[in-house]
Amino acid sequence: MIVKSRKRFMMQYALAAVLAVIAGMAIAANEGINRDKAATGLKGKNAITDTIVFDAVTDPELQKTLNQLYSRFATSGNVSLVVGYDDLNADGTDEMFVLLEEASACNTVGCLVDIYNITDGKLNKLTSEYASKVLTAAVNGDRRKNVVFVQTITVTDPATGRTFYDDGYAYAHWQGDTLSVAE
Repeated sequence: MIVKSRKRFMMQYALAAVLAVIAGMAIAANEGINRDKAATGLKGKNAITDTIVFDAVTDPELQKTLNQLYSRFATSGNVSLVVGYDDLNADGTDEMFVLLEEASACNTVGCLVDIYNITDGKLNKLTSEYASKVLTAAVNGDRRKNVVFVQTITVTDPATGRTFYDDGYAYAHWQGDTLSVAE
């Protein structure tokens, strides 16, 4: 692929991300992920254990709460988002993953994903990152799970029209009682 300038290259990335959201591909099937490559940034001996499956919000109260929380991203009416669940801290209660599907909440590698702990009916944000897919991984016999944010880059070669995909990764690790995205 021939790229004449970094600016043009980044504009192609941004356009591809926005087009993916518009086409409803922000929650593309979590298939075809190189799990060995995804695990390379995890600390200690880890195994990718779960793929977060996102789905529509079915609870009207939760939808109302999320609409208020993310109103700055709404283009009309309800905010376009999906949720998934997994118990990250091994306390027996699932944490909630919120993936925003609004173009204003997306960049060149995916859309905003926030992770919340729900305590006494209140949402407590654990961490945020941009991603197109999310995996979790058990850590060194500790039942808590780290998070792998899969960041898919889509580029179309202007000369041939072929589309190329490549995955990058961001990681959230437990540090004491805090889940932090590694810098």
